[in-house]
Amino acid sequence: MNSKSTKRALLVSALSLVVCLAMLVGTTFAWFTDTATTGVNKIVSGNLKMKVEYSKDMTEWAPVDAEKPIFDENALYEPGYTQIVYVKVTNVGSLALRYDFDITQLSTAVGTNAQGEFFNLYNHLMFGSVETDSAFSSRDQAVAAVSENENILGSRVSVASKAVLNSGESDTLALVLYMPTTVGNEANNVDETRTPSVDLGIDINATQATVESDSFDNDYDAKAFSRFSSISYFSGTHTVTESIMASGSPAVITVNGGATTINADIMATADGNEAVAVWASKIIFPANVTIEGGNFTQEKPGNDDHYDFIYASDGGKIIINGGTFKAATPKWTLNCKDGSGSTITVAGGKFYQFDPSNANAGSDEIIVADGYKVVQNGDWYEVVAE
Repeated sequence: MNSKSTKRALLVSALSLVVCLAMLVGTTFAWFTDTATTGVNKIVSGNLKMKVEYSKDMTEWAPVDAEKPIFDENALYEPGYTQIVYVKVTNVGSLALRYDFDITQLSTAVGTNAQGEFFNLYNHLMFGSVETDSAFSSRDQAVAAVSENENILGSRVSVASKAVLNSGESDTLALVLYMPTTVGNEANNVDETRTPSVDLGIDINATQATVESDSFDNDYDAKAFSRFSSISYFSGTHTVTESIMASGSPAVITVNGGATTINADIMATADGNEAVAVWASKIIFPANVTIEGGNFTQEKPGNDDHYDFIYASDGGKIIINGGTFKAATPKWTLNCKDGSGSTITVAGGKFYQFDPSNANAGSDEIIVADGYKVVQNGDWYEVVAE
C-alpha cells in the first residue's frame, strides 16, 4: 500500500509539474515597464531680418529707400552749417543679428579755392554719430554730443561696428554732419565751372550673431560674412578686416586713392560681366593696396575665359604679402591694364592654377619680389622666401 501510495503521489506531482510547464509556455512574463513619447518635433528655420528707418525729428519715421537720400542733397555747406538725421535699426527677425553701419563716399568732385588750389569738400566736413533716445534741441548740443567720436568725413566712416541686436531690439543713432566754424577760404570755391561735392552712401549690413547655441556652443556662425556691400576709397589710410561677399562690379574693394590694407575673406559675386575682388586705380591721389592675408574667391559671371580678379590700372599699385586666391578664370588671377604704369608685386600667398612668375601680363607688371620664389604643389602655386 505504501508503495502504491508513493507511486500515486509521484505521478500526481509529475502531472502537476507538466501542467505548470504548460502554463509557463502559454504565459507572457511581466516586467515593470514605462513608456515615454514626444510630441511632433518641428524643425524651424530662423530668419534674419532688419528694418531701417530715418527721421529728421524722431517723431515721423520713414523707411530707408535705396533711391531716396536721407541727407538734404540741396544743402549748401558753409562754416557752421549742420545737418542731423536719426536712424533706427530694428531686428524684426527671429535670430540675433550683428550689424555694421558705415557712411561711404560714392563719388566726389573737387573745387578750386581762393588760393587757386584744388580741394576736396569732404576734407572740410566733420561727421559723428551717437546713440540717443531723443532729438537734439540745438546745433551746439548735437555737435557736442558727437565730439568724442567725430571724424573728417573721409572715404568711409564707421557709425556702428559689430553691434548686436536680439530679436525685437532696436538702436537709434543720430548722424551729425557739419562744417566747422574754423574752416576758412581754403574751402571757398571760386571756380564757377565746377562745384565741389560729395555723394554719400549709407551701408548697413547684418549677419548672424554668435548668440544662439546648438548642441556644442554658440560660435557655429562665427565665420559668417559680415558685410554684403562693396567698398570704395578715394583717399586716406584704411584697413579692411571684415569678411565681405559683394558685387564684383566694378569691384568688392575699389581704391582710387590713398593706402588700403586688406586682411579679410573676400568673395566677389558676379554682376554683369565682372567679378573683381580688388581694384586699384589712381584718379587724383596715388592708389596703393597691400593684401596681407585672407581667402579670396570669385563667382564666375559667364562663359568667357577672361574675368579679372585682382586688378590694377591707371597707376594703381598692389602688394600681396599673403592670402589664398582662387579665380574662376585662373589665367587672370592677377592682371594690370597694359601700359598704365600699374604693378602688382607678390611677396607671399597661394594661387590656384596661377604662377605669378609666369603671368600673362606686360613687362614689369606682375612682379615676384626680390628674395622670393614660386613653389608648385599640384594646382597651387605658393610664393615663399628663397
